[in-house]
Amino acid sequence: MDRVKRFVDRLAMVTGIGMMLGITLEPNFRFKVASAVGFIFEPLTALPIDIAILLLALVTAVITSVIQKYTMDNEEVQETQKKMKDLQSKLKEARLENDKERVDELQEEQKQMMSEFLGVQKQMMKPMFYIMAITIPIFAWIYLITTEPQYTHLFAQDGTNPIGLLIPFFGEVKFRDTLLVIPGGIFWYVLCSIPLSQFVRKVLNVRMGA
Repeated sequence: MDRVKRFVDRLAMVTGIGMMLGITLEPNFRFKVASAVGFIFEPLTALPIDIAILLLALVTAVITSVIQKYTMDNEEVQETQKKMKDLQSKLKEARLENDKERVDELQEEQKQMMSEFLGVQKQMMKPMFYIMAITIPIFAWIYLITTEPQYTHLFAQDGTNPIGLLIPFFGEVKFRDTLLVIPGGIFWYVLCSIPLSQFVRKVLNVRMGA
């Protein structure tokens, strides 16, 4: 069982890193990925494009929260982060008091904690690879359907699909436009993901950070 788990972890790491490098280095990579996974998301073309993106944000929020919940020990992460934070606070206080002996003791304790802290950091990185392997294809598909007219038209079956949305504080955001260096379709996805992720994490009791 442990061997299978290690294999899956390595596969996720290789896939996640490969996806990230592909998106960064190869301009056509996102289109290739989007085309490859398009059949999975094809049923969403029966919906208005903004609702389809909203549902993808919800699905991603659920999947990433489940990954975070079951690939890392949140209690251990929080406890280690708290211990490190407390240690740094004590070290700062000792330095302000010019207590050299106390500073030396705390620095030695800090060195001993570093291996534990690095282990936690490594544990926190693990879900990131799984999440990249899932979210990058979704990003690629959203980019494709919102920037390429022939794919956008797949949604326009009844003429009601919007080409953009009116978003508070930002005004009208068209999916094909760029907003804050982010394509409009991806911006709408991210805007939906933030509250949905918070809600799902609360429901699943997934706590991130100290």
